Amino acid sequence: MCIISVLWIFSSLYGQSSGIYRQLDLALQHPQKVRVLDISDQQITSLPPQIEKFIHLEELIAGGNQLTKLPPEICQLTHLRRLYLPNNRLMELPTCIGKLTALKDINLLNNEVNLLPPSIGKLDSLESLELFSNNLTALPDEITQCHQLKELGLYFNTISRLPEKFGELTHLEKLLLNSNRLYRLPESFCQLKNLKELYLAKNELQKLPNCFGDVSGLEKIELDHNKLTQLPESFGKLIRLKQLQLEHNFLTTLPNGIGGLTHLEVLYLQQNLIQNLPSEMGNMIGLRELYLSDNQIKNLPENLENWKNISRLHLYGNPMVDTERKRIKTALPRTTVDFKIR
Repeated sequence: MCIISVLWIFSSLYGQSSGIYRQLDLALQHPQKVRVLDISDQQITSLPPQIEKFIHLEELIAGGNQLTKLPPEICQLTHLRRLYLPNNRLMELPTCIGKLTALKDINLLNNEVNLLPPSIGKLDSLESLELFSNNLTALPDEITQCHQLKELGLYFNTISRLPEKFGELTHLEKLLLNSNRLYRLPESFCQLKNLKELYLAKNELQKLPNCFGDVSGLEKIELDHNKLTQLPESFGKLIRLKQLQLEHNFLTTLPNGIGGLTHLEVLYLQQNLIQNLPSEMGNMIGLRELYLSDNQIKNLPENLENWKNISRLHLYGNPMVDTERKRIKTALPRTTVDFKIR
């Protein structure tokens, strides 16, 4: 018997002794011992009703299979903490999913889910919900009852609106909504005080709530490739912000309050319609990278010397005269300034 076979057998035996099973038929022979069932990448098309026998199951890992639905018996697994089912063909979750109140982590990346059942709001222990690359057009209002939710991943769906009470998800720290069809955010969004990372690129947002600056924990924002024409004055209250992406919008001006973002390190504003920058931007002493290419900017703020930490400044595609270019280079001798596309 080759060494690899011996190691595989040893690994399987050790796994079984610790409650980890990688074969469904073997797990069904010892259902009360199963705590982790990892049946990933085994061309499985369905889970048997007997799955309800795994009364101590804590993790179900079945990514990379051909599952189209889950049996309702899965709702009997009241100790289940992790449901990991990416890269299948699931179209929905059982309506009884709310019975799995111990669930903390659900991953349904790259499936075909088009609707979440209202009972998902009963998952009051849920901390992470990932639904990248599905067919969702909306979220049920009940999702706002998942008060322990910290991370919500919804890239690559076709969601056009968020529930009006979305702000009740007060523990949310990371929200990923790039590549959807959102055209507005509810006013309650401003209640997300613990939100640190916000990804809203490639949507259809035309404006942000006036109170947007109340989302005071934000450190990173992606709002590029939208239809924004202006930012609320409250934006300057986001004093923890380190990275801000606003490229490919229709911004013509920036609020004076943006100068309050003194911890901002990276700012993307290329391909907008900006003509003038507020003088207060000179107070943004933390800037390290500033991208302003392809706008209508003729002059930068007078107090450029405050930008002594900037290592890269992109200005190509703006109607700047030679005297302004010279002033910029003199004020920022250590900065790589790009007036032309390299």
